[in-house]
Amino acid sequence: RQPRQTVGRSSRYKAKRMKIDKPQYSISDAIELLRSVSYSPSKTIELHLNTKENGVRGELSLPHSVGKQIKVAIFSPEVEEAVKAGKIDFDILLARPSDMAKVAPLARFLGPRGLMPNPKSGTVTDKPEERAKQLATGTTLAYKTEAKIPVIHLSIGSLNQPDSEIEANLKTILNGI
Repeated sequence: RQPRQTVGRSSRYKAKRMKIDKPQYSISDAIELLRSVSYSPSKTIELHLNTKENGVRGELSLPHSVGKQIKVAIFSPEVEEAVKAGKIDFDILLARPSDMAKVAPLARFLGPRGLMPNPKSGTVTDKPEERAKQLATGTTLAYKTEAKIPVIHLSIGSLNQPDSEIEANLKTILNGI
């Protein structure tokens, strides 16, 4: 069987594409196949789920880390000054409800990057220190569908992890959503 869209592709790509021969694999076989065909430097495993409706959102606690270190910052005057100066060196910004009046002027810097604290995403909390510890471990995973399309994109692990960890994360996500 000849793979689709191989015109203009490298021989290395074509050889790896030929290894994919059927539309469905068991989880363990799929992970093994990913290891054999991957040549990406990031080695992150992504899951793309089609849902029946938009607006699906939630949070899951995974049994294992997804392999990324997440930088969590708690809103403070120092963080406020750094954001105003254009130095954003965090992945998630947490804030107390009482701080939201101070955070609001920073919306033009934080909003386009998806970093604006929001109660729906769990980034506005009375106990930001506890929430920061929870998020920094990399085992808490927030998910939501895209704005106009009922698709969820998630990182479920890294090819550097053991198969059992990747499989456990995948099963937890599928059961949770």
